Amino acid sequence: MTDTALAPLQINRREDGGAVVLLPPGTRPVVVMDGELVARLDATIDALEQDLPAWVVLASATDRSFVAGADLQEISNLSDEALMDYMIEGQRVLGRLATFPHPIVAAIGGAALGGGLELALHCHAIVAAELGRNDKPFPIGLPEASLGLCPAWGGTQLLSGRIDPGAAVQATAEGQPFKSTAMPEGLADHTVSTLAKVLDAACAHAANMQAAGPKCVADADADGVHTACEAARALHTPAADAVADCIETSLRDGLEAGLRAERHHIVSLRNTADTQTRIEEFLNRG
Repeated sequence: MTDTALAPLQINRREDGGAVVLLPPGTRPVVVMDGELVARLDATIDALEQDLPAWVVLASATDRSFVAGADLQEISNLSDEALMDYMIEGQRVLGRLATFPHPIVAAIGGAALGGGLELALHCHAIVAAELGRNDKPFPIGLPEASLGLCPAWGGTQLLSGRIDPGAAVQATAEGQPFKSTAMPEGLADHTVSTLAKVLDAACAHAANMQAAGPKCVADADADGVHTACEAARALHTPAADAVADCIETSLRDGLEAGLRAERHHIVSLRNTADTQTRIEEFLNRG
């Protein structure tokens, strides 16, 4: 990391005591969850803790996305040891959001995929628009399994705590995002009709709530989770098996064990020929 990468993100402090943190796209058209953004988010939390706002809203600085996912090229270039460290650091930094003493709300008005949704899931609440840029629906979900990977920044642990575990596990195991116009109940704490309304709605929501850490899979109905994991294993794919294992590990041994399982599986899956082919094809699309 460079010194520039460690600079805090833009923090807009408001007269009512709240703060809006803007996630930058950098040189890309969309915001991507890469090592630089993780480091800058860590520095931003440091800055917020030094002068605590009454509440915080995380929002994108571009209308093209909330966070469009992780940087697959960056992940592909890392050694196994470096990838493990990368995932450990990401889990640590996102975990700081979950334990922040004042409310943090994610304002989602565009694509929130992979690490982007995991970022939002660590916030104390999610406010989402049904329609994004140009009044069109956008994807929100965990598509990693479609590339032969599994979520590794807490996605397997947190989505099932927010929505029906059957829907959560199936969508994660298949790597199938939801449409913003058809979000399952519980994914967003509050919805608005359009992108233009989401920031104000998120600020209002944050100002009227108490900080509370996100729910995880242990808060879901255990029988429902086990049934969903059995269905995931029936897909007979390494990624679906990994998702099921992360969730079952958490139910048996706790959240930290589930997070360790995520890290183990993404490193293992990344090295398979099928996953490497899928990632290469994805990267070559652009």
